[in-house]
Amino acid sequence: MNRFLFKVFSLATILALAFGGMPVQTVKAAPASLVGTYTQNFDTLASTGSGNVWTNDATISGWYSTRTLYIASAGTGNAGGLYSFGTTAADRALGSIASGSTSTIFYGVRFVNDTGGVVTQLDISYTGEQWRTGGSSTAVPSVAQKLDFQYQVGATSLTSGTWTDFDTLDFTSPIFGTVSSSALDGNAPANRLALSASITGLNIQPNQEVWLRWQDINDANNDHGLAVDDLSVVAFSNPVDAAPEVADTFPDDGATDFPVNANLTVTFSEPVNVTDPWFDLSCSVSGAGIATSFSGGPTTFTLDPGLSLVHGEECTLTIFADQVSDQDANDPPDDMEVNFIVGFSPYDVCATDFTPIYEIQGDGLSTPIPGTVTTQGVVVGDFEGSNSVGIQGFYLQDPSGDGNAATSDGIFVYTGTANLVNAGQVVRVTGYARERFNQTTLNGSNSNNSAVPAANIINCGSGSVEPTEVLMPFADAAYPERFEGMLVWFSQPLVISEYFNYERFGEMVLALPLDGESRPFTGTAVDEPGVDANARTLANSLRRITLDDGLGAQNPVSGPPPERRPLLAVEPFPRRRLGDKRSRRPRL
Repeated sequence: MNRFLFKVFSLATILALAFGGMPVQTVKAAPASLVGTYTQNFDTLASTGSGNVWTNDATISGWYSTRTLYIASAGTGNAGGLYSFGTTAADRALGSIASGSTSTIFYGVRFVNDTGGVVTQLDISYTGEQWRTGGSSTAVPSVAQKLDFQYQVGATSLTSGTWTDFDTLDFTSPIFGTVSSSALDGNAPANRLALSASITGLNIQPNQEVWLRWQDINDANNDHGLAVDDLSVVAFSNPVDAAPEVADTFPDDGATDFPVNANLTVTFSEPVNVTDPWFDLSCSVSGAGIATSFSGGPTTFTLDPGLSLVHGEECTLTIFADQVSDQDANDPPDDMEVNFIVGFSPYDVCATDFTPIYEIQGDGLSTPIPGTVTTQGVVVGDFEGSNSVGIQGFYLQDPSGDGNAATSDGIFVYTGTANLVNAGQVVRVTGYARERFNQTTLNGSNSNNSAVPAANIINCGSGSVEPTEVLMPFADAAYPERFEGMLVWFSQPLVISEYFNYERFGEMVLALPLDGESRPFTGTAVDEPGVDANARTLANSLRRITLDDGLGAQNPVSGPPPERRPLLAVEPFPRRRLGDKRSRRPRL
């Protein structure tokens, strides 16, 4: 052989033998995950052989060692190196014997923080196992040795950087104090120790790495065989502190249904401090920089424009990023990153189309359009509440009407026991138009007992209706239908004609006597039975109307207060007699 080639070969051989146990620490992009619980039992390691190749991040994914070979053993050998300890193929442990020329042996696992938050704590547990007691090369018995546990946040390899000792997780050999060496069963209770601890106060940022390693130094005298088994790692993380941002607004961006008289709300992603001026509200008709007060916080704020916006105008709400900062101490970030802009158009439901009451009533005895309708008008009679205080609803009247004397401009709205409106309010009502107890009514559905819910009644301001004059005699029996549900008044003096139902139902009949008479008389009380008596009875029937006390209860224990019986309240009932005349004109 060429002498030069022999020298080159010899040098290469020497270098390989000298440094074969110290591989270059090439880091691959496959660290172990910190999501969930990480476990490793090392049972995939070889169970036979003394020259098994160890490949970082491949022999066991995410695991590294300063050795390139490992030995499978049950603790019977004393050669220095990285070991797969165990007595069966199905149960292995990763360990080492740092003796001879091995120098210090390192092995460990590389994690990446892929939790999406900042990891502040690691809960770590494993079992330390002793598979060999090294004995002593002198007459002095052996001493305890340990696997030294360490960690490093932001490590880039198994041997570089600054490592932190965490002695609580050091494994110290339980068997020592002997002169002779021997194999041990690392699975025997006397030869193993369960270790667990929490590493707190960490600040492992998202995508940052943390490495855990065990260090086995070449102790003086003979070395024991120590190993790691059944490792478990659990990470605890806090969410990454993001910059505050607007999480929700009312109205939404692009909304076209924001009520003209409503307040705006702004909800942030976390509690914030705001510095005025931190927002601007400007509209195309109402003007720029609308003077708007705010309340609430620190997460949800209410903005009050102090005026009603204009139906259909274009408005913009701008939140200024540099005037909003979070309240936590985890900074940066602190301020919002960008301005937040909401564009919307106010909507006045009271200005939209509806079905007039007179169309619901029609010119007949029942509604021509039964079913769900939306209408609007002035509350001319509020009789809400239970039967003991009202008739469970209110009367609503169109303030303008259609000019058709044959159609009523009023309607009854059944609300059950709820008390939702007041006389003089303008309200918009959505209900089911139908006949209820011989009058056209708005119910919640097609049922007598179905009340219109509060959500279907919208306050649209206030208004008034002039009462309609009603004159007797009526043209026919159906004539009063045109006044159903309306505010009316009687200019003619009326007399009490009947009070049979007064004590039971709070009802009294008022009538316009025939010309020349002081009160209505039964037809046969004046005329003999026949045409004249029948004519008188018919004439009387077109000159009477029933006055009700506005209560739904029967046989009240005590009469209602005077304000609920406007025609009867001047004197107690016993002083009212048939034929008594009302001295003032009733408005009903």
